[in-house]
Amino acid sequence: MRTNHYRTISQWFWWEDLDFPNPGVEARIRKNVEAAAAAKVELAVVFGYHFRWDYIYNFDLVHKLIAFAVEEYHKHGIKVIDHHSAVLTYRPRNWNDRRENFDQNHHHVPMTPDPAIIDDLSYAGKKINSFRQLRTDDNTPLFLPTYHCEIYCTNNPDFRYAYRSYIQRLFSETGIDGLMCDDVGKYGRWNACGCQHCRQKYRNITGKTLPPTDDFTFWGNYDNPDFRQWVTMHIDDGRDFLAMVRDSIPQDALLTSCCSSSTSRLNDCVGLDMSVWESSLNTMMLEMCGNISGDKNSIESRIPDMLLNCGIAERRNLPCLGLGYAFFPDEGFRTWSLNKFFNSDSWISSHKTRCGLTIEEQRQLPDEPEIVHEAYNFDARYPELSELTDTAETAVYYSCNSRNFNGSFSGDYVDALHGIIKMLFRKNIAFEVTPIIPETPAKIKVLIISDADCLSGSERQMLDRFIANGGKVVIVGLCGGRDESGADFPDGSYLKKYGIEPLRPQLDRTLSQEDKEKFFTWRFFGVSGDVPAQLDHTANQPLPAADKYGFYQLADNVYWSPLRANCAEQAANTADLANSMLVEKLQITLPDTLRYRIYIDRSGNYIVHFMPVNITGNLHKEIRLHKTGSQIVESLNYGGLSGKVQIAAVNANVAGCTLYAADLPEARSCAIENGTAQVELQGLKRFFSVKLELQNK
Repeated sequence: MRTNHYRTISQWFWWEDLDFPNPGVEARIRKNVEAAAAAKVELAVVFGYHFRWDYIYNFDLVHKLIAFAVEEYHKHGIKVIDHHSAVLTYRPRNWNDRRENFDQNHHHVPMTPDPAIIDDLSYAGKKINSFRQLRTDDNTPLFLPTYHCEIYCTNNPDFRYAYRSYIQRLFSETGIDGLMCDDVGKYGRWNACGCQHCRQKYRNITGKTLPPTDDFTFWGNYDNPDFRQWVTMHIDDGRDFLAMVRDSIPQDALLTSCCSSSTSRLNDCVGLDMSVWESSLNTMMLEMCGNISGDKNSIESRIPDMLLNCGIAERRNLPCLGLGYAFFPDEGFRTWSLNKFFNSDSWISSHKTRCGLTIEEQRQLPDEPEIVHEAYNFDARYPELSELTDTAETAVYYSCNSRNFNGSFSGDYVDALHGIIKMLFRKNIAFEVTPIIPETPAKIKVLIISDADCLSGSERQMLDRFIANGGKVVIVGLCGGRDESGADFPDGSYLKKYGIEPLRPQLDRTLSQEDKEKFFTWRFFGVSGDVPAQLDHTANQPLPAADKYGFYQLADNVYWSPLRANCAEQAANTADLANSMLVEKLQITLPDTLRYRIYIDRSGNYIVHFMPVNITGNLHKEIRLHKTGSQIVESLNYGGLSGKVQIAAVNANVAGCTLYAADLPEARSCAIENGTAQVELQGLKRFFSVKLELQNK
């Protein structure tokens, strides 16, 4: 059970706030703080002055401004954490770059020092231009066109010294309660980073020199163990830097970092993965870019990474922030409800400064306290709906190493992982996502493993213990034929002990000329190729007949299918088999427009969250995000709910049932018929929750 929860908004700072201590600036901040308090906000995150190194001549002013806001928030018991880019620095090359920064990145309040003095700028006795990442192809400073910026290298010892000095000063001068240390991944992708410090770190790990960038026997070749080591270092760099940050700030300070995805195939290139970084952090955070209520897939696409973060947070009892962008209250409520459904905390932020609007036009749009007011007040009114334990007894195993090294295509690992997770959600099957194999079935009784071909020796042993202790395993496709580095296990795959050896497809993964030309650019989005839907395999003896789900029972608790879950049919079979292994504690009958998740509160009562999926966004006719060109969501179309939900307990009677919904003026009791709760849906159109009190039969 997580006991750390925060209703969170962004605290924006603008250009005019640099006129601090202008009384008008102070008044605006106080007004926003009072509105936040009325909206039951518990945590405010600084947004603005984002590329903090570009304010090197204004640190004192920025800190005094933040300190004033912190003092005002603290009067209302609201915590404040700073949020800035640790490594990005605006370096527009021409006036058009500056114009694009206004249109696309005005939310950063993009300050750029005079180019004539940049070479002379220093901090903590170190020249800041010496911090820059260098391209791996030509050793010139890496330039990122999306932000018109350069990037500082987290492996550079002078930069680490300077940044440590800065954040210690930041905490001392502002009184902030924590830090969101942003942008520590590899935004330059495979062109990051070729500086002497990264090359030396690689040499220290491998004993080898980083090859030239025209050597594609190394670059992009996942059969090459030296390239795989570069991939591992790519991701570990963020973790190592964040560990330095953690050790440099107050022990009780909140620390998180931005991660928009962990499970995407591209993340070996971008260097993001919360399952790796989490050891350096005490707060999980997922940035959900774009509209939450976009097309029909926009909700489902968030679930793999959201549940990965939620699982880590519950295991370690950490805050878990789901950052969603909303411009109006409808979308704010939807963003809150998506987080609430998965027992995550909400960080809701406007992005109106990223739409190319004038200041006057921006002021016509709601600020965060107005956007979150209804959702957060509802949340605060019923604290019993927050401190909950997830009842899921099924888990999907997420393997960072398999994502990285089980082939080079999305279809090798990620597509099936995502497919199974989305299918479990659609079928209302309770599940978690875990990066750690449980050793006992104390909570997780069924573990789904899909194409996780890269298991360490210790992970194989953990899986052995889980099975020996009575845990059930549903294995799809490849399993444990390689170790955590992607090297083949000499004794064969994990399944060999059961007389089965899946045969890894031999595919042509040679980079095309087009891939090679893009490989060292920010436009490189990985390679793609067809992956066989079914694996060939060898067997010591004929396999028993497959069950109705198409799986072979290899041992009492071990089931395997050579048909990979890249297709919806196999994802559904996998979900159904896992579900058949468990006894449902609650039997819920409901319309197909609802999804639900079951929790237990502190008193042992069941709390069931329900989320309608028949909601779509009405897009604003004029306002677009200038970075993507996509229209923002102005309001929502509610399909509405009708009929009722019936809830029965398997070995008990429902003695009491309470319905909580922001669509109702107050919580209400529901009828009980023959021990079954009858939840009437009339008048409901949005997220709602039900508390069940049970009585033994």
